[in-house]
Amino acid sequence: MDGLSAVGLAANVIQFVSFAGELISKAKEIYSSLEDAPGEVLTLEIIHKQLGEISVELDACLLNGPNTKAPVEIIKRQNKVRDLSKACKADCDMLLALVEKLKVKPGASRKWGSFKTALLTVWKSDELAKLQKRLHQTQASITMELCGMTK
Repeated sequence: MDGLSAVGLAANVIQFVSFAGELISKAKEIYSSLEDAPGEVLTLEIIHKQLGEISVELDACLLNGPNTKAPVEIIKRQNKVRDLSKACKADCDMLLALVEKLKVKPGASRKWGSFKTALLTVWKSDELAKLQKRLHQTQASITMELCGMTK
């Protein structure tokens, strides 16, 4: 085996060992806890349920439409906030649906369910991260628009 092939093989082995270690660690965490998902997943669920509720409330506040006596800039910002709050709610719903898939199913064997949940959590971590990033950007945009309305 030439040197380059050996380095490639070693890198693949290291990557597999890292993946297996993370998987075993998560499965052990789920199995030994009283919860049905890893702690970080449950935290995401709590935070994004609240964020989804806030988005609905914000949308409801703006539901009656903009104040026609308000300056045009404020009306535009109100419309942007409303659109952003709807996008935020949609992303929260997608994240919560994903979180629901990352829980041990009732009635499943605790060992098998913990392993399956750990595997799904590792596999779906990129998707979770993308949704979280998009939600953070939406939150920042809403905050900027709201600050612009308070001038």
